[in-house]
Amino acid sequence: NRFIINRFLSAMNIWPSCRARTQKAVFKFVYNCSFRKSAELPPRFSSDKAAEKGIIYVHWPYCSQLCTYCNFNKYVSRDVKHNDLVSCLIQEVTTLLRMSSIDEVTSVYFGGGTPSLAEPLAIETILATISKLVPTSPNIEVSLEVNPTSGQLHKLKHFKHAGINRLSIGMQSLRNKDLKLFNRDHSTQDALRTLEDASSFFKGRISIDMIFGRPGQSFLEWKQELSEVIQICDQHLSLYQLTVELGTPLAKMIQKGELVCNLIIPNQV
Repeated sequence: NRFIINRFLSAMNIWPSCRARTQKAVFKFVYNCSFRKSAELPPRFSSDKAAEKGIIYVHWPYCSQLCTYCNFNKYVSRDVKHNDLVSCLIQEVTTLLRMSSIDEVTSVYFGGGTPSLAEPLAIETILATISKLVPTSPNIEVSLEVNPTSGQLHKLKHFKHAGINRLSIGMQSLRNKDLKLFNRDHSTQDALRTLEDASSFFKGRISIDMIFGRPGQSFLEWKQELSEVIQICDQHLSLYQLTVELGTPLAKMIQKGELVCNLIIPNQV
Protein backbone atom coordinates (compact mmCIF):
# COMPACT_ATOMS: atom_id res chain seq x y z
CA ASN A 1 0.00 0.00 0.00
CA ARG A 2 2.71 2.47 0.97
CA PHE A 3 4.66 1.55 -2.16
CA ILE A 4 1.67 2.41 -4.39
CA ILE A 5 1.06 5.71 -2.59
CA ASN A 6 4.73 6.70 -2.75
CA ARG A 7 4.76 6.01 -6.49
CA PHE A 8 1.62 8.12 -6.85
CA LEU A 9 3.06 11.06 -4.89
CA SER A 10 6.31 10.80 -6.82
CA ALA A 11 4.44 10.78 -10.13
CA MET A 12 2.52 13.86 -9.02
CA ASN A 13 5.77 15.62 -8.10
CA ILE A 14 4.57 16.52 -4.59
CA TRP A 15 7.20 18.69 -2.94
CA PRO A 16 9.36 16.75 -0.44
CA SER A 17 8.43 19.18 2.34
CA CYS A 18 4.74 18.31 1.84
CA ARG A 19 5.11 14.65 0.95
CA ALA A 20 5.12 13.21 4.46
CA ARG A 21 1.96 15.04 5.46
CA THR A 22 0.27 14.24 2.15
CA GLN A 23 1.31 10.60 2.37
CA LYS A 24 -0.23 10.24 5.82
CA ALA A 25 -3.55 11.73 4.69
CA VAL A 26 -3.68 9.77 1.44
CA PHE A 27 -2.71 6.51 3.12
CA LYS A 28 -5.46 6.90 5.73
CA PHE A 29 -8.00 7.48 2.96
CA VAL A 30 -7.01 4.74 0.57
CA TYR A 31 -6.55 2.18 3.35
CA ASN A 32 -10.23 2.54 4.16
CA CYS A 33 -11.71 2.66 0.67
CA SER A 34 -9.40 1.98 -2.26
CA PHE A 35 -6.12 0.08 -2.15
CA ARG A 36 -7.21 -3.10 -0.41
CA LYS A 37 -6.04 -6.56 -1.34
CA SER A 38 -8.28 -8.34 -3.81
CA ALA A 39 -9.33 -10.89 -1.18
CA GLU A 40 -10.66 -8.08 1.03
CA LEU A 41 -12.83 -6.55 -1.66
CA PRO A 42 -16.57 -7.21 -1.46
CA PRO A 43 -18.10 -9.26 -4.29
CA ARG A 44 -18.91 -7.14 -7.33
CA PHE A 45 -22.43 -8.51 -7.52
CA SER A 46 -23.50 -9.18 -3.96
CA SER A 47 -27.13 -10.00 -3.22
CA ASP A 48 -27.86 -6.56 -1.76
CA LYS A 49 -26.57 -4.64 -4.80
CA ALA A 50 -28.48 -4.40 -8.05
CA ALA A 51 -26.27 -4.56 -11.13
CA GLU A 52 -26.32 -1.30 -13.06
CA LYS A 53 -24.79 0.64 -15.90
CA GLY A 54 -22.15 3.22 -15.09
CA ILE A 55 -19.77 5.85 -16.39
CA ILE A 56 -16.13 6.40 -15.49
CA TYR A 57 -14.26 9.68 -15.11
CA VAL A 58 -10.46 9.52 -15.34
CA HIS A 59 -8.55 12.58 -14.13
CA TRP A 60 -5.22 13.46 -15.76
CA PRO A 61 -3.84 16.20 -13.48
CA TYR A 62 -1.07 17.73 -15.60
CA CYS A 63 -1.09 20.96 -17.62
CA SER A 64 1.50 22.77 -19.70
CA GLN A 65 0.69 25.95 -17.75
CA LEU A 66 -1.90 27.10 -15.21
CA CYS A 67 -4.97 29.08 -16.21
CA THR A 68 -5.65 32.11 -14.03
CA TYR A 69 -9.25 31.09 -13.23
CA CYS A 70 -8.71 27.40 -12.49
CA ASN A 71 -8.74 25.84 -9.01
CA PHE A 72 -8.92 22.21 -10.15
CA ASN A 73 -6.45 19.56 -9.01
CA LYS A 74 -3.65 20.17 -11.51
CA TYR A 75 0.14 20.37 -11.73
CA VAL A 76 2.73 21.72 -14.14
CA SER A 77 5.66 19.40 -14.73
CA ARG A 78 8.13 18.89 -17.55
CA ASP A 79 9.03 15.46 -16.22
CA VAL A 80 5.77 13.55 -15.87
CA LYS A 81 6.30 9.92 -14.88
CA HIS A 82 3.66 8.56 -17.24
CA ASN A 83 4.19 4.89 -16.42
CA ASP A 84 3.86 5.44 -12.67
CA LEU A 85 0.74 7.57 -13.02
CA VAL A 86 -0.91 5.12 -15.40
CA SER A 87 -0.13 2.25 -13.00
CA CYS A 88 -1.83 4.15 -10.18
CA LEU A 89 -4.85 4.99 -12.32
CA ILE A 90 -5.18 1.35 -13.34
CA GLN A 91 -4.98 0.26 -9.69
CA GLU A 92 -7.70 2.73 -8.72
CA VAL A 93 -9.98 1.84 -11.63
CA THR A 94 -9.54 -1.87 -10.88
CA THR A 95 -10.31 -1.43 -7.18
CA LEU A 96 -13.36 0.77 -7.64
CA LEU A 97 -14.89 -1.39 -10.37
CA ARG A 98 -14.44 -4.53 -8.26
CA MET A 99 -16.18 -2.78 -5.36
CA SER A 100 -19.03 -1.56 -7.56
CA SER A 101 -22.18 -3.20 -8.86
CA ILE A 102 -21.62 -1.95 -12.38
CA ASP A 103 -22.28 -4.58 -15.03
CA GLU A 104 -21.76 -2.35 -18.06
CA VAL A 105 -19.74 0.81 -18.73
CA THR A 106 -21.54 3.16 -21.11
CA SER A 107 -19.13 6.11 -21.06
CA VAL A 108 -15.53 6.96 -20.15
CA TYR A 109 -14.48 10.58 -19.81
CA PHE A 110 -10.83 11.68 -19.61
CA GLY A 111 -10.71 15.09 -17.94
CA GLY A 112 -8.12 17.23 -16.21
CA GLY A 113 -5.89 18.94 -16.04
CA THR A 114 -5.08 18.41 -19.68
CA PRO A 115 -5.53 14.73 -20.60
CA SER A 116 -4.47 15.42 -24.19
CA LEU A 117 -0.95 15.73 -22.75
CA ALA A 118 -1.08 12.02 -21.93
CA GLU A 119 0.47 9.55 -24.33
CA PRO A 120 -2.13 7.80 -26.54
CA LEU A 121 -0.74 4.48 -25.28
CA ALA A 122 -1.66 5.52 -21.72
CA ILE A 123 -5.26 6.13 -22.80
CA GLU A 124 -5.34 2.81 -24.65
CA THR A 125 -3.96 0.93 -21.61
CA ILE A 126 -6.56 2.39 -19.24
CA LEU A 127 -9.40 1.59 -21.65
CA ALA A 128 -8.12 -1.96 -22.08
CA THR A 129 -8.11 -2.41 -18.30
CA ILE A 130 -11.72 -1.22 -18.04
CA SER A 131 -12.91 -3.55 -20.82
CA LYS A 132 -11.24 -6.53 -19.13
CA LEU A 133 -12.98 -5.85 -15.83
CA VAL A 134 -16.47 -4.90 -17.00
CA PRO A 135 -18.34 -5.31 -20.30
CA THR A 136 -18.59 -2.07 -22.24
CA SER A 137 -21.58 -0.88 -24.20
CA PRO A 138 -21.45 -1.46 -27.98
CA ASN A 139 -22.17 2.26 -28.28
CA ILE A 140 -19.77 3.39 -25.56
CA GLU A 141 -18.80 7.05 -25.65
CA VAL A 142 -15.12 7.69 -24.86
CA SER A 143 -14.40 11.40 -24.48
CA LEU A 144 -11.14 13.29 -24.18
CA GLU A 145 -10.67 16.91 -23.15
CA VAL A 146 -8.29 18.66 -25.54
CA ASN A 147 -6.52 21.99 -25.32
CA PRO A 148 -6.51 23.53 -28.82
CA THR A 149 -2.78 24.05 -29.08
CA SER A 150 -0.93 23.95 -32.39
CA GLY A 151 0.29 20.72 -33.99
CA GLN A 152 -2.50 18.47 -32.73
CA LEU A 153 -3.37 16.65 -35.97
CA HIS A 154 -0.86 13.82 -35.62
CA LYS A 155 -1.73 13.14 -31.97
CA LEU A 156 -5.49 13.29 -32.56
CA LYS A 157 -5.14 10.46 -35.05
CA HIS A 158 -3.37 8.31 -32.44
CA PHE A 159 -5.98 9.13 -29.80
CA LYS A 160 -8.67 7.82 -32.13
CA HIS A 161 -6.74 4.60 -32.65
CA ALA A 162 -6.37 4.34 -28.85
CA GLY A 163 -10.17 4.26 -28.46
CA ILE A 164 -11.26 7.90 -28.16
CA ASN A 165 -14.42 8.60 -30.18
CA ARG A 166 -15.42 12.06 -28.90
CA LEU A 167 -13.50 15.27 -28.18
CA SER A 168 -14.24 18.16 -25.85
CA ILE A 169 -12.21 21.16 -27.02
CA GLY A 170 -11.49 23.86 -24.45
CA MET A 171 -11.62 26.96 -26.64
CA GLN A 172 -12.97 29.14 -23.77
CA SER A 173 -12.86 32.29 -25.91
CA LEU A 174 -12.42 33.48 -29.50
CA ARG A 175 -10.74 36.68 -28.31
CA ASN A 176 -6.96 36.62 -27.96
CA LYS A 177 -6.96 39.30 -25.25
CA ASP A 178 -9.10 37.10 -23.02
CA LEU A 179 -7.05 34.00 -23.77
CA LYS A 180 -3.99 35.96 -22.67
CA LEU A 181 -5.76 37.13 -19.50
CA PHE A 182 -6.68 33.51 -18.70
CA ASN A 183 -3.08 32.40 -19.44
CA ARG A 184 -4.33 29.88 -21.97
CA ASP A 185 -1.67 28.10 -24.02
CA HIS A 186 -3.36 28.69 -27.37
CA SER A 187 -4.50 31.48 -29.65
CA THR A 188 -7.77 31.92 -31.52
CA GLN A 189 -6.09 30.65 -34.68
CA ASP A 190 -4.80 27.57 -32.82
CA ALA A 191 -8.35 26.83 -31.65
CA LEU A 192 -9.87 27.15 -35.11
CA ARG A 193 -7.14 24.98 -36.62
CA THR A 194 -7.58 22.32 -33.94
CA LEU A 195 -11.33 22.23 -34.58
CA GLU A 196 -10.67 21.78 -38.29
CA ASP A 197 -8.14 19.00 -37.63
CA ALA A 198 -10.45 17.28 -35.17
CA SER A 199 -13.22 17.23 -37.74
CA SER A 200 -11.03 14.97 -39.87
CA PHE A 201 -11.32 12.18 -37.30
CA PHE A 202 -14.28 13.00 -35.03
CA LYS A 203 -16.83 14.66 -37.29
CA GLY A 204 -20.17 14.96 -35.49
CA ARG A 205 -18.61 14.02 -32.13
CA ILE A 206 -16.94 17.24 -31.01
CA SER A 207 -18.00 19.61 -28.25
CA ILE A 208 -16.68 23.11 -27.59
CA ASP A 209 -16.33 24.74 -24.16
CA MET A 210 -16.77 28.53 -23.88
CA ILE A 211 -16.63 30.89 -20.90
CA PHE A 212 -18.81 34.00 -20.64
CA GLY A 213 -19.02 36.74 -18.04
CA ARG A 214 -15.38 37.56 -18.64
CA PRO A 215 -13.83 40.74 -17.19
CA GLY A 216 -14.95 43.75 -19.21
CA GLN A 217 -17.19 41.68 -21.50
CA SER A 218 -20.48 43.32 -22.45
CA PHE A 219 -23.64 41.44 -23.31
CA LEU A 220 -23.46 42.56 -26.94
CA GLU A 221 -19.84 41.39 -27.21
CA TRP A 222 -20.80 37.98 -25.85
CA LYS A 223 -23.79 37.79 -28.20
CA GLN A 224 -21.52 38.46 -31.17
CA GLU A 225 -18.93 35.91 -30.05
CA LEU A 226 -21.62 33.32 -29.40
CA SER A 227 -22.94 33.82 -32.93
CA GLU A 228 -19.44 33.16 -34.28
CA VAL A 229 -19.08 29.99 -32.21
CA ILE A 230 -22.45 28.64 -33.34
CA GLN A 231 -21.30 28.99 -36.95
CA ILE A 232 -18.29 26.72 -36.38
CA CYS A 233 -19.74 24.39 -33.74
CA ASP A 234 -19.65 20.75 -34.78
CA GLN A 235 -22.31 19.15 -32.59
CA HIS A 236 -22.32 20.32 -28.98
CA LEU A 237 -21.62 23.63 -27.25
CA SER A 238 -21.09 23.96 -23.49
CA LEU A 239 -21.32 27.47 -21.99
CA TYR A 240 -19.89 28.23 -18.56
CA GLN A 241 -20.28 31.47 -16.64
CA LEU A 242 -16.92 32.51 -15.24
CA THR A 243 -16.58 31.60 -11.57
CA VAL A 244 -13.98 33.57 -9.65
CA GLU A 245 -12.44 31.05 -7.26
CA LEU A 246 -10.64 32.27 -4.16
CA GLY A 247 -6.89 31.83 -4.28
CA THR A 248 -6.62 31.87 -8.06
CA PRO A 249 -4.51 34.50 -9.86
CA LEU A 250 -7.71 35.91 -11.39
CA ALA A 251 -9.31 36.38 -7.97
CA LYS A 252 -6.19 38.15 -6.69
CA MET A 253 -6.24 40.55 -9.65
CA ILE A 254 -9.88 41.39 -8.92
CA GLN A 255 -9.21 41.81 -5.20
CA LYS A 256 -6.42 44.27 -6.00
CA GLY A 257 -8.74 46.28 -8.24
CA GLU A 258 -6.75 45.42 -11.36
CA LEU A 259 -9.84 43.90 -13.00
CA VAL A 260 -13.58 44.44 -12.91
CA CYS A 261 -15.48 41.22 -13.50
CA ASN A 262 -19.03 41.74 -14.69
CA LEU A 263 -21.33 40.90 -17.56
CA ILE A 264 -23.43 43.89 -18.62
CA ILE A 265 -26.93 42.72 -19.57
CA PRO A 266 -29.41 45.20 -21.08
CA ASN A 267 -32.93 45.50 -19.67
CA GLN A 268 -34.43 44.17 -22.88
CA VAL A 269 -32.83 41.08 -24.42
